[in-house]
Amino acid sequence: MSSASGTIWSALPAGSLPPDNVELEVFAAVREIAATLTEHDVVAWCDGEGGVFVVVDDIELGAQWTPSVTWLGCRILNAYPEADVYPLFIRSDLKRTDGLPLAGPFHLGSQFADQAAVMVSRTTPRRTAATASAVVRIVNTINFLKEN
Repeated sequence: MSSASGTIWSALPAGSLPPDNVELEVFAAVREIAATLTEHDVVAWCDGEGGVFVVVDDIELGAQWTPSVTWLGCRILNAYPEADVYPLFIRSDLKRTDGLPLAGPFHLGSQFADQAAVMVSRTTPRRTAATASAVVRIVNTINFLKEN
């Protein structure tokens, strides 16, 4: 898939991810992400360990960012929901239009799924499976990016 976010992801639309070799809770999380974020392209692929890699593509961030469109990626481990969905990643060339450098919680020079990326390190204190589901983590990170 080629996108406005400048990256090509060769993966399945998340809604068609086969359940084979993916833990049931992970599969359900991917389906929830795809069902919640219907305005975005969501792709997922197996990590070979019962988890998945997920990318939400073509996220419009607003005028405070250039380019104003990004992808957001994460890995949902096979131990989900006990394992946190952390960290999350965005495109590597994202910059603030006000000229300020990206600083914590942004970490430059990362990689996600063989793509250069910026890690967005936002943890959930006192995390529980109910308050930090995969979809909640993704939506909260998208909102954080749009507001900052």
